[in-house]
Amino acid sequence: MWRYLNLEPLQKSKYFVVVNGACIPVTETSYRRLDLIHLKQTFRFVECFEASPFISIRYKVGILFKEIPGTDLWVTPKDLWYWCERMLNITNIDALARRFGYDFFTSFHVDLNPFFMHNYVPKSILGFNALKNAVLATDNRYHLYFMDSLSAHVHHVTSYHRTVLEPMDDGISPYFVLKLPHVRVAYMSFLGCTQEDSIVCRRGVDAFDCCRFHTLRIRIEAGCMVRFVPMDGYESPVLGTVYHYGDEPLKVEPTSIQVRCEQLTPQAVRLVFSKPPFRIVRHQLSGQMLTICCETDHFISTGDKLCSFHGQKGVLRIMDEVPILDDGIRPDLVVNPFCFFRMTGGQFIEGLMLGEGRDATRVRNSRGEDVLNGSVFYSKMFYFLLTYLAVEHIYFPRECTVDLVTDQAMKGRSRCGGMRLGNMELYNGLEGNGLGSCFQEIFFEHSDFAKTNRIVPKSMELVQQDACFYKCKIWYDSKPPVTLKVSRDVLDRVFHSGVLWER
Repeated sequence: MWRYLNLEPLQKSKYFVVVNGACIPVTETSYRRLDLIHLKQTFRFVECFEASPFISIRYKVGILFKEIPGTDLWVTPKDLWYWCERMLNITNIDALARRFGYDFFTSFHVDLNPFFMHNYVPKSILGFNALKNAVLATDNRYHLYFMDSLSAHVHHVTSYHRTVLEPMDDGISPYFVLKLPHVRVAYMSFLGCTQEDSIVCRRGVDAFDCCRFHTLRIRIEAGCMVRFVPMDGYESPVLGTVYHYGDEPLKVEPTSIQVRCEQLTPQAVRLVFSKPPFRIVRHQLSGQMLTICCETDHFISTGDKLCSFHGQKGVLRIMDEVPILDDGIRPDLVVNPFCFFRMTGGQFIEGLMLGEGRDATRVRNSRGEDVLNGSVFYSKMFYFLLTYLAVEHIYFPRECTVDLVTDQAMKGRSRCGGMRLGNMELYNGLEGNGLGSCFQEIFFEHSDFAKTNRIVPKSMELVQQDACFYKCKIWYDSKPPVTLKVSRDVLDRVFHSGVLWER
């Protein structure tokens, strides 16, 4: 591509060529020399258009193309209107709809999912973008080649996996075929576990199990020969030991917070990985950098995230008990029935057309008891696991970094942050839902009192400790009550006179 473009850069130029997001100022001669039609015919699947004084060119993986009828040009949603106006003299959407039909410019994704057009547009975009974080059925050769810092893949294709789009027989597409789990989904309410965006998964479904791939890099400072001896992590969390064959002490600095160093001797350092068990796939020592590629097995657990092609995401919950439909059918997933009525109507149509969807004639609970007037629709759908794994988001620091401006904890684990109290927690939680009353009931009525010079229950001290634990800078300040000192004889006279009872 660069050899074909033959650009002539020029600083302070009035003409620019944007190639894969890089804006390059070029000479006017180089700008006028670019023939976009010949560029399309030469590379075919390239996005290019002109918006003077800019020419935009994108030539990379992940762009959707379709052919303009009657031409040999393949266009994307970005350069569609440029080429329709230049080649067909079509300048508005009404003329395009009359010429090719309404489905032409709304069907860029229909090869991947033929029912995208029935969804709310942001939902279709969300479902398409979710594939960037999906766990796909590939092996670790791709990750080893690029040495991804963190990724996931499916080791073995299960009986649930189906080919989404048949590849072209061009010698390379079959190696990148997209396979996703095709599971049976029941749309129903079940024990209150499908509220909001929750998804119930039957225990034993192995369609979403995967391998997590890690690339760990360690800087090494030594003046002589260095050797790394690996160790299999299935026996211990030890990655291996780095040995230095010299008199100077060995200095090791891991770039990942998941690797810890243990100094055995001045010339030997042991490396410990915080996520056992694991398998070391490859290690390479070059110069002052040690690179270790390892993978860990991940079995789906409560808290993981699933998503469909239609952008219907949900948090997973593993359960042993699932309903029984018709003749002993146990669904793999149980999803909220209200998920596809408003924004994702294409999910319902896909279940009817391609997923053998139907209404259950008999609904029983997990114990086999019939549910009267039970209404359940179930079908087969494509659902895939996102790389948002619950086990990687468990974080409980004892100390945290505090922002000097807001006096609250910093955000993020990389900054050693903690839980913060923002506007949503303050107004929606503390004030809107009356959590102050919950604090008073739990910590005041259900706890002991502390004898001090103020009427302050011990629960307030517990709340203060709890706030410190969650790294929220809250101070519960209590004021002394207003009291009236009265002698005993005055109280006796008031009591016997009946004034207190009248009041």
